[in-house]
Parts: sequence; structure tokens; C-alpha cells
Amino acid sequence: MDEARVGIDLREQGKLPADIQRPLKANQGDYYSPSTGQYYDLKGVHSDWPPLNTQRDKSMPFRGAYDPQNNGSWEKKMTKQIEKLDRTVIIDTRNANQAAIDDIKAMVERRGWGNSVIWYP
Repeated sequence: MDEARVGIDLREQGKLPADIQRPLKANQGDYYSPSTGQYYDLKGVHSDWPPLNTQRDKSMPFRGAYDPQNNGSWEKKMTKQIEKLDRTVIIDTRNANQAAIDDIKAMVERRGWGNSVIWYP
């Protein structure tokens, strides 16, 4: 549901094409534009418990939190989406701290992915 809201918001901001829709098949990302043929994949960056999480005791650390010191799995995810699957990655930073955002921005710049990433919000 949140993916739909993000897609609509980005479309209204002019960051996604007007004809954005869900892909026709599974495992093709989160959005597709028939006019451009481009697929998009939404990735949320979480520095703490994600919103709408059902975890009752949120005093415990979030195991899936983005760690700038150990970002190898994130870089692999991004590499797969951008370089192997030729998708544009939408990075949702609403639940990320500044250290995580700065680290991902540096990764995007270092890897030359600037044209393959859309930042949200």
C-alpha cells in the first residue's frame, strides 16, 4: 500500500512518468512505465524500526537497520537492480538517519548511479 502512495507522489512531483503502473509480471520491480519501457524498484532505508512494523518491543535494536560500516548487502542489492536488471531504484529515506543517507549518496556517486536513482521524498 505504501508503494502505491510513493508512486503516486513521485508521479505528481514529475519524478515518474504519468503512465506509471504495476508491472504485468511478478519479480519485475514495483513500477513500470509503458511509454519508456523502464522498470522501477522501491528500496526503503531504515535506521530504526520501520513504520507499520508489528514488533511489540521496539526497545530492542532493529536487526535490518542500515549500517554505514557494513553496507555490502545494500550495495549488492543496488548493483543487482541497476546493473543486472536495468531498473531505476527509488530510495525511500523517510526512516533513515543522516549517516545512512550520506553513506548511500556517497555509494551512488562512487558507482556512477546518479541517473539510475530517484530519491524519496
